[in-house]
Amino acid sequence: MDTIFSQLYIEIISIGSKVVVREKFAIGLGWIIGLVIFGGWMSIIGNPHVIETSIGLVMGVSAGLWIYFKLSSNK
Repeated sequence: MDTIFSQLYIEIISIGSKVVVREKFAIGLGWIIGLVIFGGWMSIIGNPHVIETSIGLVMGVSAGLWIYFKLSSNK
């Protein structure tokens, strides 16, 4: 009886750790993609002013959030 509960506990922890790892991966990849998009935009623009920087921030944040929500959805 004790082994059934311990196996169930191990399975629950294993499932929980996969969710945590997936969540951390989604956060990390979202940051990386967002920064790459922002950096690429800044390198294309060259000498950015306020509006170009704002456009780059919006593009980077939206790309990062899109990646995060696509990867962290529970399937």
